[in-house]
Amino acid sequence: CTLREQGLFRGLQEHPMVLPICSRSGDVVEYLLKSQWFVRCQEMGDLAAKAVESGALELWPSFHQKSWQHWFAHIGDWCVSRQLWWGHQIPAYRVIGENAERSLLLITQETV
Repeated sequence: CTLREQGLFRGLQEHPMVLPICSRSGDVVEYLLKSQWFVRCQEMGDLAAKAVESGALELWPSFHQKSWQHWFAHIGDWCVSRQLWWGHQIPAYRVIGENAERSLLLITQETV
């Protein structure tokens, strides 16, 4: 049963979009969803903001204090696993056994 048949169709309109094309091959680039690693930054941001407020950290020139406070008031988590072409590597490994629901995350002294 279609939307038109049910009387739910509200119209059709153009929707411009960007279709990413590979500069080398001319193929359409298809994005792949991958698991990402994030570092929580809120606590660090709160400490950085409080350090300036309390005078433990002095910014010079002082007009930077407003942007400092704004930055740390709106801080987000840091994605450390972005797939960058220059190849940052995270010293952690996921081992997936026969049961894909059970996986083991390894971060060892040697990898850090």
